[in-house]
Amino acid sequence: QTVTLVRFASTNLTGAIFLVLYTIVAYLAISCHMRVVKHYGSVIAVLVGNVRKAGTIILSFLLFPKPFSMLYVYGSVLVLGGLSAVAYVKDLKRKAKAMLAEQHHLEGQE
Repeated sequence: QTVTLVRFASTNLTGAIFLVLYTIVAYLAISCHMRVVKHYGSVIAVLVGNVRKAGTIILSFLLFPKPFSMLYVYGSVLVLGGLSAVAYVKDLKRKAKAMLAEQHHLEGQE
């Protein structure tokens, strides 16, 4: 696949430029996401990701006008709420597991 990619880039300058730009943007996005996880935790990182997705949807309505329905709002609330709830529950489980491990460690020292 690398050979195909090199062949494509050598014959299509615009495609090569977009490929390089995509790679840079993807690297920056992943780096930012990992910093959010490191500094604020997984729940906040998921919430930031969900807000970004919601922003993308809103931007699509602004840039590409289409008939609006309240079903879009209801669906978005359900999807984003569900994703946030799953992330919150996972974080609670992770914290509970860490707390149990800490208690076990402290009991072993007595």
